[in-house]
Amino acid sequence: MCCFPGRASRLADWLDRDGWDIPPLARLATSINYSSALFKRAPLQALTAAVAVFSPPYPVDGVAVCGIGAIEHDQWLVLLMGYDDSRPGRTLEAFRATCAELPPPFAEATRDAVTGEVFPYHQADSRRRDFAGLARFPAGLVSVGDAVASFNPIYAQGMSAAALHASCLSEYLRAEPVPGRPATAFFELEQVVVDAAWTISAGGDAARLDARNGVRVPEDVSRQRWALGQLIQASPVDQVVARAVNDVNFMLVHPDTLADPALLDRAVAANRQHPDS
Repeated sequence: MCCFPGRASRLADWLDRDGWDIPPLARLATSINYSSALFKRAPLQALTAAVAVFSPPYPVDGVAVCGIGAIEHDQWLVLLMGYDDSRPGRTLEAFRATCAELPPPFAEATRDAVTGEVFPYHQADSRRRDFAGLARFPAGLVSVGDAVASFNPIYAQGMSAAALHASCLSEYLRAEPVPGRPATAFFELEQVVVDAAWTISAGGDAARLDARNGVRVPEDVSRQRWALGQLIQASPVDQVVARAVNDVNFMLVHPDTLADPALLDRAVAANRQHPDS
């Protein structure tokens, strides 16, 4: 079996050249610039994750999204992100200065740098190619990772999605597929993973673009976006909400878990108690 990973994969070109069906490509503009840095974390520190999302005009140095995640070796991974021409925190000094103006967990997490290095990144768009449902596709060929879907990286889902793609491939192969037939069952499994990640990452970007362009959305979509906004807003001040959002972002659980009414009630209450968070 042959496998093609990579955001710049030319698999679709090769399929087209040889007369096979081409997976439809969807692109969603992101135009993001982010900076990330590593900081020392006290073992068993209570905060495990926090995310803050701001609406324009952005209150601090063009920061639209910021996040903290507890990672291996007792470290914080802290991220600052802006859109278009905004490039926040490109030096350690600027990074710390910006975090000092954000909700308190960000200043607390950025006291002790691990290396003093800040890592910048730019991405113009998110992409997905839908392989499920293709009528004519070569046998023994699959596509995984960024070659299938590459998401806005601020949601930290790229490696998690790729690992789940590998899990789908393992399940497909253990089922002893019929030789000489396309891997249709694999692509159907993989699409569940892609849909879950796309719901969170592309959903947030689509909401921002709709708001900027004055697009009217259906009432049910508006309610879903409001609920997700409440959960994200509450994550810096409520660890139960932060853990639930973090588990979805890291693809440990399905996004449907965020539809729990009790979780939403908790987030709304936290936001009322901390209106400036």
